[in-house]
Amino acid sequence: MKRFVLFVALAAVASGAAAPSAKRTATVRPGVAIGGLSLGGLSSEQARNAVSWWYDRPIRFVFNGKHWSVRPSALGARVDADDAVQQVLAASPADHLSLRVDVDQARIQNYVRQLDGQLSVPATNATVSLDGLQPAIEQGKPGIALDRQQTARRILAALAVARRPGVLNPAARTVAPTVSASNFGSIVVIYRGSNVLHLYNGTQPWRTFQVATGQAIYPTPTGDWHVVDKQRNPWWRPP
Repeated sequence: MKRFVLFVALAAVASGAAAPSAKRTATVRPGVAIGGLSLGGLSSEQARNAVSWWYDRPIRFVFNGKHWSVRPSALGARVDADDAVQQVLAASPADHLSLRVDVDQARIQNYVRQLDGQLSVPATNATVSLDGLQPAIEQGKPGIALDRQQTARRILAALAVARRPGVLNPAARTVAPTVSASNFGSIVVIYRGSNVLHLYNGTQPWRTFQVATGQAIYPTPTGDWHVVDKQRNPWWRPP
């Protein structure tokens, strides 16, 4: 009987001694953040899930009234969640840390090239038409050129964090037309009935010349034309 009681007492002592030494679940210290994401008070598994979920959220783009979104994985980016957990568990209170992210630079550049083709708009040069018998210049329109380098930098900055700004705006600049009303140059207006050529500097009359226009069998065509070749004392050749 004494042996049995002694055995029970020893077992109870052994059980009581083991309980305090059991390892507690590690938690992140208060105020610790990584990649802009606060993880204080979370367990290692909760921290890992939080980093993975927040990082994989789509990047939202807004440009000139257009909206679209792309997931980081589609851009060749992947976060090292295990490394993030190791960092935050070893961090001191209120530490702000950086994520370890693998990014495919070639895929980023390729994506920016695609954006350039979709978002850039070429400028429209000024054109001229006749208002009665006087030339009238119609103003051109500016274009939009995507800044590839700056846009790529903005995407990389967004992929470096888990908690991102609401939207990402691709960088662009306005492109002025190469031909405007101020630098349009010379305009020629030919009156076939009177065989007179009127030369304008922009819309301002400059000089007039007597010219030979086509015969009835080979009439000088009407319409808007551009000078593509100039010759001194040329020979006339039937068209």
